[in-house]
Amino acid sequence: MDVTVRLANDELWTKFHAHTTEMVVTKTGRKMFPKLEYIIEGLKTSQAYGLVLQIEQVDDNRYKFSGGEWSAAGRGETGSVAKNVMHHDGVMPGAHWMRQPVNFERVKITNNPNDTNPSHIFLQSMHKYIPVLTIFEIAQSETPFMSASTSQPPKQIARIRMPETEFIAVTAYQNSTITQLKIEHNPFAKGFRDGGERKRASPESCTATPSPKRIYSPSNYTSPMDKPVTVPVLPNPAPMPIPPMWPGFYPAYWNPYSYMLNPLLARFGAAPK
Repeated sequence: MDVTVRLANDELWTKFHAHTTEMVVTKTGRKMFPKLEYIIEGLKTSQAYGLVLQIEQVDDNRYKFSGGEWSAAGRGETGSVAKNVMHHDGVMPGAHWMRQPVNFERVKITNNPNDTNPSHIFLQSMHKYIPVLTIFEIAQSETPFMSASTSQPPKQIARIRMPETEFIAVTAYQNSTITQLKIEHNPFAKGFRDGGERKRASPESCTATPSPKRIYSPSNYTSPMDKPVTVPVLPNPAPMPIPPMWPGFYPAYWNPYSYMLNPLLARFGAAPK
């Protein structure tokens, strides 16, 4: 029986592909949507296999979005050797890979050429790419898989490119149709649902009616200055002679309340009781 591979979410990929799929790349890495989910059949149930994903540059063109469509805009960056990302399950028997759709959800795409994360793949913005899935048959003597110490390369039994998974790497979505498709189908696309990848205040929000809690009118607002203030009335002290021997401290002596108003004088002693 021949090994066959198909997309588990083929209809979704086809819907995006009709408008030229875009994938956002960031410095820290961004997951792809639609996801890469494969249904694999025809493997030997007890034979060990390893799955490797690459994202290859389709051509050397740089692309631009203008007039509602994508087109080549001159020569871009020459594609480098595609990075190998092994599936996070490692080497597993064929029964494992055929049990359910195989996804590469841990893979992220980045525009940081210095990113060394083994699950991150560096891509150039405004270039076209296609994911490539390779299935290797692993003998017992070939572990660890893909190791430089392996005596001979593992046997490649399938290498699959699916045209509907082609996409253009971007730093921000260009086609509003693609943005809308992401909103409709990606449950994590919360940032777009309220308008824009980043939630920004719209021009209308600057002139919007404020919350009722912040509406002030003469009927419901009382200025702090309108509230009655109680001022304590201090009794007049009995007249006392000013002692000449304490010229620097006499205010606290003859006025027992002066130290309450002048903390500097209060430091030298309170008025006599």
